[in-house]
Amino acid sequence: MAIAPDDIRICLEDHPAGAPGADSMATPIVQTSLFAFPNYDALLAAGAKENRNNVYTRGQNPTVEVLERKLAALEQGEACKAFGSGMAAVSAVIMGLLSAGDHRPGGSGCYRSFEAFGLPGSSRLTRSRNSNSAF
Repeated sequence: MAIAPDDIRICLEDHPAGAPGADSMATPIVQTSLFAFPNYDALLAAGAKENRNNVYTRGQNPTVEVLERKLAALEQGEACKAFGSGMAAVSAVIMGLLSAGDHRPGGSGCYRSFEAFGLPGSSRLTRSRNSNSAF
């Protein structure tokens, strides 16, 4: 199967040709969990909008942002969100769709961590179809 020219462009667009043999083709990998700020007030300001700032790698990371942007473009989507684990992805979906007091279907066959998952203040959220409560 041939790779579409537009897909090649998407994968390479962050890396314009530079000096032959001098520039890397790979996106630099940012290997840190915390990002530096000039002072405590700047850290607090960035933390208030952590979804738009690099404060802690689990939330935002420049390397992951490149991956998300490229995957969204390759899939012709509006956006993409990458997670460090499957459980992180499942948790994000649950937290985004359910509220305290909601029921979610489940049972003894569910992923163990999912079985124990709940939202603060909600005992009903983690009841499975095997419990005595009605859905």
